[in-house]
Amino acid sequence: MALVRNKFGINSEQIRNKFSDNKALLIFMIALRSDITASNAAQKLGLNQRTIENYLAELKQAKIISRKGANKTGYWTISI
Repeated sequence: MALVRNKFGINSEQIRNKFSDNKALLIFMIALRSDITASNAAQKLGLNQRTIENYLAELKQAKIISRKGANKTGYWTISI
């Protein structure tokens, strides 16, 4: 995930050590596509949508990601 390393100065191992593998994958997915939905992420990761929503809430609370704009037309930003 050179994209995340180049963009945020952090590598995948550091993210996986701080968060679970699935949360790290979710962060990478957001880095690649900022308008991804919980439903799309759940489908791609093979997890329940509610699980992804919980992950997003945890990452927002940890100030790793934030949501900009409206629910339907907004996008995610990464702040690590």
